[in-house]
Amino acid sequence: MKTTKSGFTEAQRLQFRAKLMEMVVAFSEETKHPPEAVVLELRYFHEGASNPYRTNASAKDKKASLEFHQNKCQGAECGCSLVGKEIHYHHKKRGFPGQHEPENLVPMCIECHDKTHGASKGSLSKGSMKRSK
Repeated sequence: MKTTKSGFTEAQRLQFRAKLMEMVVAFSEETKHPPEAVVLELRYFHEGASNPYRTNASAKDKKASLEFHQNKCQGAECGCSLVGKEIHYHHKKRGFPGQHEPENLVPMCIECHDKTHGASKGSLSKGSMKRSK
């Protein structure tokens, strides 16, 4: 059975989204705010550092990772110093408690991060894995 990156089946994903829409509509009616405002608040919560389930690493997470990895790129066979360079942070794995811990959140130079994601030079989709169809 094929699953999404989060581990849900496509049917579970559709069920989740339907329940999420029900919640958005119900809260919108309860608070007298438009559904778009409710979704925007969900987004702010999702991206905020106070959300333990956020997908983006916080500045504190990134600092801990950089210190843990001694300011060195963790790209395959690289190890260059990241001092004074643009740093990209790569999650080895996502969707589990501790995904922003230094062992899983690794600093990389832009070249190694692009290679890891198969991004071509100058790509606008840097940082995103190519999706298989």
